[in-house]
Amino acid sequence: MGVNPRAQGRGVGRALLDALITWSDECAIGSLHLDATPAGAPLYERAGFVDDGETVVFTRPAMPGSTPLAPPAITEPQRSALLARDRAVFGANRRPVLEPLFDCRDNHVIAGDDGSYAVAQPDTIGPLVASDAVHAEALLDAALAVRPGAALRVCVPTQQPDAARLLIARGFTAGRRLRHMVRGLCLAADETGLWARINLGQG
Repeated sequence: MGVNPRAQGRGVGRALLDALITWSDECAIGSLHLDATPAGAPLYERAGFVDDGETVVFTRPAMPGSTPLAPPAITEPQRSALLARDRAVFGANRRPVLEPLFDCRDNHVIAGDDGSYAVAQPDTIGPLVASDAVHAEALLDAALAVRPGAALRVCVPTQQPDAARLLIARGFTAGRRLRHMVRGLCLAADETGLWARINLGQG
């Protein structure tokens, strides 16, 4: 959600949020997640959102000079396994969000051997869904090999402290912290295997 600064303070944000909640209720969507700025958090609290940890944005500056290593394209069986793992993690069919992400020619999808996966976007690593720290580390390293010289960010749920450790060891620094807020069913990131969100816009 975003409101043009010139239109803020006029109820536009509340109207957008009310419309979104009404639509999600009509669609029987059981859980809405967002990362709230300090300015936006009170609006979400009034709409019934509660805190569910934080999202920490880790960044790494550009490091030119390395040659990228593109991973092999994912096969249809791998794609099915990734989508199945994601559905198990989130309890929802996120295919409409993930397939455009997977199919974008600027992105590289790295598939683990157990349905775990990472997406190396041009400036973001995420989502990264892994069954354990070993798979998460292997996927992170493969994603970084795809974008070796790029300035990157990774949006990490605080429920995954091992993700922070892995990133710091690879030259990332913690920056902006946002309240991760949920309306409806909470999915604990440490239980689901979510190591990095898609981005701050898509969660």
